[in-house]
Amino acid sequence: MSATELLLRDPLGERALSAADFPVSVGGPGHTIVLPGAGAGTIAWIALHDGQLFLQPAEGREPPSCNGAPVRRPAWLRAGDVIDAARGRLRVGARDGR
Repeated sequence: MSATELLLRDPLGERALSAADFPVSVGGPGHTIVLPGAGAGTIAWIALHDGQLFLQPAEGREPPSCNGAPVRRPAWLRAGDVIDAARGRLRVGARDGR
């Protein structure tokens, strides 16, 4: 999945992120991607390398899972992947080149 622009849709609405916005933090209030039950601190980051997204778990936290498997080290993301962390769920998708 090549990410020239990432559209983030969450309860706050829809926001476009460009390569300059990465990495984005995943966690509780104050993070780019806010998940319910995340509490304080960062759970993970979603980063961009050569147009590809990857998930980087934070040390010292319960690791997020991707497609049901715990992610303990960086993992590439593809369209269709489902990330579960805290009490939230992220779905990675591609549509119209986004």
